[in-house]
Amino acid sequence: MSAAPFQSRAVTPAARAVALTATDFPDFRPSFAVAEGDRVAAGQPLFADRHRPDLVAVAPVAGTVARLALGARRRLAAVEIAVAAAEAEPEAPSAAHACADEGEVRAALTVTGLWPHLRAMPYGGPPDPAARPDAVLVLSPDPAALADSAETRALERGLAALGHITDGPVYLCQAAGPPLVPASGRVRVPPPQPWSAGQWLAHLRSVADGGTAWVAEVQDVAALGRWCEGGVAPGTRAVRITLPDGTQRRHDLPLGADLTDVAAALWPQAQVSITAGTMRPWRPARWLGLSERVVALSPTEAPRSAALHHWGHPGPAPLIPLGGLDRHLPPGVAAVPLLRALSTGDAAAADRLGARDLIEEDVAPLSVAGPDAPTLLRRVLNDLRAAAA
Repeated sequence: MSAAPFQSRAVTPAARAVALTATDFPDFRPSFAVAEGDRVAAGQPLFADRHRPDLVAVAPVAGTVARLALGARRRLAAVEIAVAAAEAEPEAPSAAHACADEGEVRAALTVTGLWPHLRAMPYGGPPDPAARPDAVLVLSPDPAALADSAETRALERGLAALGHITDGPVYLCQAAGPPLVPASGRVRVPPPQPWSAGQWLAHLRSVADGGTAWVAEVQDVAALGRWCEGGVAPGTRAVRITLPDGTQRRHDLPLGADLTDVAAALWPQAQVSITAGTMRPWRPARWLGLSERVVALSPTEAPRSAALHHWGHPGPAPLIPLGGLDRHLPPGVAAVPLLRALSTGDAAAADRLGARDLIEEDVAPLSVAGPDAPTLLRRVLNDLRAAAA
């Protein structure tokens, strides 16, 4: 595995550590390419999955490997890197990569470490690099995250590249704003909607009754485009952060950033609770996930919603059939029956109710009704995947 050149943007506020964790690498049994104490360059391979060697994780920044941790059955728990105080900018490749056919695009996704950023639907988790989806959905929760016309051109190149790995459309799913790029070839740009991944999927290419789709995030696709153009794939992403007083800021953070460092720099006057997500903040987080682009800092003394109180704490919780929950789900998916099926572990009923079109973030708002919906959905999706194997 050779290192892909990465570019570090100005990173403010600084994070002293980054980590890649099991949250983004479920069921990975890693083959490590580094050891604790090794110095690594940005873009250097850290590990690959033993059974799927094209699923490679690379270092977002330069630094020193502080910890390699395995969990049960030798699955990945975390790889932590202490960020170097300063690093030299890597040299860009001398020529563009063509990314002109399926093989070249798949190779680009491997060398840049972008395969694990994609989510395969149904079930979630990184896709099989040998598979070919029926469609690709690219989520753009914050169109302003692309800073300039160069990034927009890179996005256009990345979208075109993804068209080589599917026989179907590549949808650019924007939450708001005018189209970032024009529709062309396989690329489609539906009208903007502030929807979750599951809502977009059910609307454009449901997998509830069969087929597959992959979900990507817009900045990851722009990173792929920059690589295809002969540039460098950045190890940072623009993240929208909401402070306890309600103000919002956009910062470039390294993938896997230690959000406790970020919170201390942005809100030093008090301790805060940290949540993060792709389209909306939903899970308590210390480390910024690969696809997470929104972060919320909340006063620790503030009452926490049931969604945050129950997340990550398995156990029975009463189901309160509140009104208005259906608006968080795709049309036709009834929240209360779905919650009942998830709470009882009835995978067949959850499947009939549309669970295959959903991932954890989609159902997080339902936790205000009591049950820990993300954890329960993950158990059901794992059962459905095992039954389909």
